Amino acid sequence: MPRLVAIAALLAWVLATAPALAQRPASCQAERNRPSINVTTHMDVQPLKLDRTLSREQLIAFHPVAAGTRTLGLTTYRLELLQNVKFAFRKVATGVCFWVEAVDVTVRYPSMDVYIAKEYAPGSCAYRAVLAHENKHADIARAHVERYTPKFGLALETLMIPTARALMAAATVEEGKAQVEADIRRLLKPQHDQMTAEMNRAQAAIDTPESYAQVKRQCTDW
Repeated sequence: MPRLVAIAALLAWVLATAPALAQRPASCQAERNRPSINVTTHMDVQPLKLDRTLSREQLIAFHPVAAGTRTLGLTTYRLELLQNVKFAFRKVATGVCFWVEAVDVTVRYPSMDVYIAKEYAPGSCAYRAVLAHENKHADIARAHVERYTPKFGLALETLMIPTARALMAAATVEEGKAQVEADIRRLLKPQHDQMTAEMNRAQAAIDTPESYAQVKRQCTDW
């Protein structure tokens, strides 16, 4: 069964509410000799790490389950959504005209751990059955990140982000950066929420009494 641990602080901005978009005054004319915004996305999933240091009782304490059910294995992962924005600006009498030249979004699992109760020796039937089940959870987590990473890029191909051909105005460079970063967070949030909801449903679909019973039927050394 999976456990999606607390999402890293780097992702907390996704839930923020963005302020209204800045306006395009007449003084912020297009930088026609500069290319439009370049959006790139990357997926970074670290290899699985197996852990056999916890007993069945410790796993139950680590991740409580329904009465009458024992935790024999557990998969945990931590999701991060990172953005790297390249800004440019031009000073004007009222402040600055700013735009975004490039945005890079990385969707990553910095850690993905599979716990198997230490009572089950590597190579035993029970060990192999639990590992196969937990690997399904890891595969689901990887598949959703792989499928959604390009969608995060598509979400940023919008007129709401200032480009060299459609500049925005701000009083200071810092204000302009804060504005754009907030807008990017708001644009990414729907994709993040949809990915998380779909992934949770897929994980729950293989954590059912029927699924657990199927795993138990494979072996006798429980």
